[in-house]
Amino acid sequence: MDPWKASGPDVFPPGFYLSQWDIVKYDLVKVIQNFFRSGFIYKRVNQTRLMIVPKVKIHSSPTDYLPIDLCNTSYKLISKLMARRMKVVLTKVISPLQSTYVSGRLITDNISLAHEIIHTLKRKKKGENYIALKLDMSKAFDKLECPFKPTWGILQGDHISPYLFIISMEALSREMVAVEFSKSISGIQIDRRAPPISHLLFADDCLIFVKANLDNINNLQDILNSFSSSSGQVLNYQKSSICFSNNISTEAATTITRILNVKKMEPEEKYLGILLFLNKKKRVSFNNLVVNMERRLSKWRGTTHSQAGRGVMVRNVLSTIPLHQMSSFELPEETIKKMDSVHLRFWWNKADKKVLCLTSFSSLCKTIDDGGLNFVVLIMHSWKKQHGEFVQQMTHFWYIL
Repeated sequence: MDPWKASGPDVFPPGFYLSQWDIVKYDLVKVIQNFFRSGFIYKRVNQTRLMIVPKVKIHSSPTDYLPIDLCNTSYKLISKLMARRMKVVLTKVISPLQSTYVSGRLITDNISLAHEIIHTLKRKKKGENYIALKLDMSKAFDKLECPFKPTWGILQGDHISPYLFIISMEALSREMVAVEFSKSISGIQIDRRAPPISHLLFADDCLIFVKANLDNINNLQDILNSFSSSSGQVLNYQKSSICFSNNISTEAATTITRILNVKKMEPEEKYLGILLFLNKKKRVSFNNLVVNMERRLSKWRGTTHSQAGRGVMVRNVLSTIPLHQMSSFELPEETIKKMDSVHLRFWWNKADKKVLCLTSFSSLCKTIDDGGLNFVVLIMHSWKKQHGEFVQQMTHFWYIL
């Protein structure tokens, strides 16, 4: 916990307890131990202060604000201890189709599997028709209601809230598995030897894959409506989108889109921050990385930065922009060269494309002890990600399924 962040109703941030530990430690430990022994928490300890933070620059409706709950430090300590205990058993409770907040699971698992399934949909020419439905949840972490008392819910900013949220999403996951087992819906197989997959969950990002027929669609709607009413999660179908397999007819696609009241996925649709549909020319799909770097640099242009300061920006800001995409895909060499060129032009403080470099880029990428500046060699980083830990993680993921 940050020592001096905004405090709760007791106005004592964590830094106060650290600085006055010799005085308050016995009382604080007594409060925490009493909770774990009795299961009772004092009303004053459980009080929170609600703050409203705007999510966008121009805010005109309540949905443009994010509620943040400022909890008391004593409550945060109790919540953090509970979260640590829950984290140990989550791997036994949460299915492998959920990757968030579970030790040993990565966001790249969902990204790679989603792209494999979308690729299967796009190359499907005969057989059964399938859909990929990307759901948007309006409330998500803001509030998860209890069915027996709707005014109760999880708190935004609480340590235990993310774990409670994925446990609630596990209810949706298990319901999907149960109806799939009873043949009410059918998931998609990307290979004859692969298990059928009906959904992928990563926190509030939900992808659902079912057959494109009325029985599957109606059963899916019943499941989603039941989950929404019992959990308090509002499914925003206006912001949700759908994708069809290539072998579906235009009339069937139009009918399903009208029933679900969703829009068709755009070519620029993203899942977990990465494009779902990749162009055959990969450099076109990943060109936005170069654009993002240039956009970031547009605010830094000028002679006010020293060369040492520009070196820090290259290492800690520019070099981190493509790392998320590199964790799942091997970027085209042309794209990597363009990004390295952006690094060089900024470090030498040259706006034009042709830069007279007084030393080679490979020399700058050496460690500081070897006389370099420790710049990241993006092409080597991409290769290591593709052929190192990522392959091992995916092998483990398929083994679990």
